[in-house]
Amino acid sequence: MSRLLPLLLYLICCASVRAETPSQFSKRFFHALYKWEVRGAPDNKELNRLSPYLGSELLQLFKRVEIQRDQEHTGIKHKHRNDPNPPILKGIWSKEGDLFTSVAESFSTFAIGKPQWRRERMNVPVHLEYGDAKPASSWTVTLILDKNDKAWVVSDILDEDGESLMAHLTGSIAENERYLQSLRE
Repeated sequence: MSRLLPLLLYLICCASVRAETPSQFSKRFFHALYKWEVRGAPDNKELNRLSPYLGSELLQLFKRVEIQRDQEHTGIKHKHRNDPNPPILKGIWSKEGDLFTSVAESFSTFAIGKPQWRRERMNVPVHLEYGDAKPASSWTVTLILDKNDKAWVVSDILDEDGESLMAHLTGSIAENERYLQSLRE
């Protein structure tokens, strides 16, 4: 028993040291975004890869987006079923731009700023740059992190103007319902 207590204390200390900081999590998240080159709203395959990084509410919104994509595809097929050359329509959920960084071209480099607690959540500024243009353009987004069990997850992302990704997705989903209804008629 006397040998078990020091071993137990050592394991507890190692576990607490291994806990990922908000900065480490943010860096890992942006490395993944860069590597996977997610454009537009993530599709099911991309969402499966991103799911460990995203909070449940954000995941649910992206799943709703995927449902709307399927509904749009079905609606176009139905509305133009007798047309040998149906129009190629792009809904709001096209695979263009970068929803996570609020720009069309994504980013080429990033740096994690100093995390700060705000109303029981961790805000992490992420300084981004797109260097293929001359001069390079730079901007900052803010990750809003929550704890999900023992791990950090992205619950929202604020663009440089403080606009929320969650609010944007919620509004766009509601707005898109009218367009989808027109395809069903």
